[in-house]
Amino acid sequence: FFFQAEDGIRDAQESRGLGDVYKRQVLVKLENYDEAVQFYHEVPPVLEDDNEKAIIYERICVAFEKQKRWTEAFNNAEKALALRSRQGHLEKGLVASILMMMSSIALNMRNLPKARVLLTEALGLKELIMDPDDPSYVITALMMTQVYEQEKNISDAQQLYIKILPGIISLYGKVSIQAFKAELTTGKYFVKIKENEMAEPHIQQADAICKQLEKTSDKIDEMTVNDIEYYRAKLVYRKDPVKSRPLLQSCLEKRLRLIGNDREAKIAKIYGYFAYIDEVQNKVESANENMQKSIDIKLKIFGPEYNKMSNDMTKLKVFGTKLLKLGDVESALKSFNVAMEEEKKADEEAAVILNNKGAAHFKQGESKEAIASYERSLEIFHELENQKSEEKWGKKISDNYFNLAIVYRKEKKHSEALEALEKAIEYRKKDTEDKEDDFESFTYYYQRGLVLRILDRKPDAIISFRQALDIINQLKDKNRDADKLKIHETLTYAYFEMEKLEEAKQHVDHVKLVAKAMKNTEKIKEMNELSS
Repeated sequence: FFFQAEDGIRDAQESRGLGDVYKRQVLVKLENYDEAVQFYHEVPPVLEDDNEKAIIYERICVAFEKQKRWTEAFNNAEKALALRSRQGHLEKGLVASILMMMSSIALNMRNLPKARVLLTEALGLKELIMDPDDPSYVITALMMTQVYEQEKNISDAQQLYIKILPGIISLYGKVSIQAFKAELTTGKYFVKIKENEMAEPHIQQADAICKQLEKTSDKIDEMTVNDIEYYRAKLVYRKDPVKSRPLLQSCLEKRLRLIGNDREAKIAKIYGYFAYIDEVQNKVESANENMQKSIDIKLKIFGPEYNKMSNDMTKLKVFGTKLLKLGDVESALKSFNVAMEEEKKADEEAAVILNNKGAAHFKQGESKEAIASYERSLEIFHELENQKSEEKWGKKISDNYFNLAIVYRKEKKHSEALEALEKAIEYRKKDTEDKEDDFESFTYYYQRGLVLRILDRKPDAIISFRQALDIINQLKDKNRDADKLKIHETLTYAYFEMEKLEEAKQHVDHVKLVAKAMKNTEKIKEMNELSS
C-alpha cells in the first residue's frame, strides 16, 4: 500500500549495553522473525540504559513490520518513542525517524489522519535540524505528499512538492519518475491558482523529462502523458482561447480513446472550453451543444454528489445563465432545474437561480411559471434581509421586482406591475451609492411612467418620465443618445395627449437635436410632421 520509510534506526552493533553474544544472536536471528521477536522481548528487562531499550523496541517494531503485524509494530514503536522523548537531551533526528516508522505503519493500517499527525510532527522536527533539500527531509515530505493526495488535499500536496523540488532532483536526479511527478504536480498547482507564467516552465520540464524517460524502463503511462497535453493546452487557452482549440481537440480525442467513455472531469472541462470558444466566435448552436455535453458529463460523473464535490451548483447556475444569453432557453431551464435540485438551502444562491429561472420561463412565454419563480426568489431575499440586516440586498431585490413587473406588464396586469415597480425603485434607492451613475434607475422610472400612462394617470406618468430624464442627463456615461431620444419622444406624446402643446413642442425640439446628432433623418421627419 505504501513504500517503506527509511527507519534511521542504528544497528544493534552500535549498542553499548549489549555484549558480543547478543550481537551475534541478533544478526543470526533477524531473518527468523518469530524467534527474533521472542529474543528481543527477553532483552529490555536486563538493560538499564534508555537508549539501549529504545533500540530494542525499534527492532521489535521492524520484526513485526516484516510480518505485517501492524498493531504490534505500532505499539513497540510507541514504546521506543516514549523512551526517546523522556531523555534529558532530546535527539530530534532519532525521534523524527521513529515518527516516520509509526506513520508508515499507520498508513498500512489505513489510518490516514494518524499518519498525517505523525508526519507533521516528524517534518517539524526535521525542519529544526536540516534543510528542505536534505535527503531525509525529502523522503519524509514525499510520504506527506502521498498522505495529502490520499486525503484529496491536493493543494497542500502541491505546495509541499514546490518546497522539496530541488531536493527531489538532487536525490533522484533530473531525469527520474520522482522529478517528473514533482515538476508536473508543481505545474498543475500553478495552473490551478492561475499563475500561468509560473506554471509554464514546470509543465515544459515535465514534458521534457517524460520524453527522456521514454528511452528507459521508467516509461510514463499514456494517460499521464495526456495530462501534460491537457495542461499545456489549458495554458494556451488562457492566453488565446481560439488558438488552443486544436490542442484541446487532440487531447480530447486521445483521452476518449484511453478511457473508453466520456465520464471524466477533464473531458467535461474541455467541452466547457469549447463552449466558451464557440461563444467568442458567435457560434451559438455549437456553443449550446458543447455546454450541454459538459453539464451532462458532470451529472453522469457526480450524480447526487455534483454540488458537494465541486461546488457545481454554482457552475450550473453560470452554465444556465450563459445558455440563456446564447438563446438556448430550454437547456438553460434544464440547468437551473438541476441546480435547484442540488441546492437544499434557501440561500442567496437559490434566490439568484430562481431569478434566472424566472427569466428563462419568461423567454419561453411561460408567464405563470416566471411569476412563481420571481416571487419565490423574492421570498428568500426578504428572509435573508431580515436575518442579515447588515448585508446589502437592495440591488438584487430591486432587479427581481423589476423583472416581475415586466412579466405583469406582458400579462396586462398593470396595477400589479406598478406595485412591483414602486418596490423596485424603493429598494434601488436603498442600495445605490452613486445616484448620478445609475442607468437601472432610469429604466425603472421610465417603465413606471409607461404603466402610469396606461392606467390613465398621465400627470403622474409625466413626473416619472421627467425623473427618468433627470437621471439620464446626470449619467457619467454620455453615450446615451438613443435613451435620450426615447425619453424626449415619450414626453412629447405624453404632453401632446394632455394638450400641453408648448411643453410637447419643447421636447420635439430636443428629439430633433438628438436625432440630428445620431443622423436619424426618419425621426427628424416624423417630428417635423408632428410639429405641423
